[in-house]
Amino acid sequence: MNSPLSTKSSSSRRSASTHRSRSRSNSPTSSSPHQNKKKTAKKRKASNDGNNDDQPKEKKPRAKPAPLILENGIIQFHSKAAPLKNHPYFLPDDMKKLSNFSEHSVEYEGHIYPTVEHAYQAQKYKYAVPLKPELVAMFYDGTLKTPLDAKKAGGRGGMTKNGVALNVAAFNAAQMNIMRDIIQSKIDRHPDIQEILRKAREHHMQLVHFSRSDMFWGAHVEPDGSAIKRGENKLGELYQTWRE
Repeated sequence: MNSPLSTKSSSSRRSASTHRSRSRSNSPTSSSPHQNKKKTAKKRKASNDGNNDDQPKEKKPRAKPAPLILENGIIQFHSKAAPLKNHPYFLPDDMKKLSNFSEHSVEYEGHIYPTVEHAYQAQKYKYAVPLKPELVAMFYDGTLKTPLDAKKAGGRGGMTKNGVALNVAAFNAAQMNIMRDIIQSKIDRHPDIQEILRKAREHHMQLVHFSRSDMFWGAHVEPDGSAIKRGENKLGELYQTWRE
């Protein structure tokens, strides 16, 4: 039979042993074989996936501008065209000069307009309902200072403000002939415009009017500038039909 003293001592040893065992199992540095395998697998996957911070990151190639086409290509014109730099044929602002907003006066049906835009938008009032031809004068008498003013006055909101509405079908049927005569006047009156067209024809350059939304007068081109992507480019065609 064990004495009470020896029983107490044995119980104390078992308690201490159990405490040490629990302490080792709860230690943050200890891990089971299963946990070690998972950590090793994660490290291997990160290395294989190229996600390791120690590995150099691949550099993305810089985008390069499309090559400048000097023969048998497209060149775009519009009111905000960037200046051409060191172009062998054209002056820096030549592609702005072909815009309807350029400050090249034109004559149409006996009146001198400050820009093509003034002359073109004015003709809408000859196809207005009710008819108010007297409103045409504001396009050539200095009332509308800028081509943007003229464009707004010829838009739906501007015509509504002036108490009229456009007969769209009638104007659409006539607009091509109207613009043709206006562009012809611009060319005839301004030698610098003639020179641009002469150079474009000599070097087989297609003139394309860039427009964000008007796909009748303008167009969009392919990113490499090789062809028209969308749009009819009627304004560009009118310029290129000119012959001396």
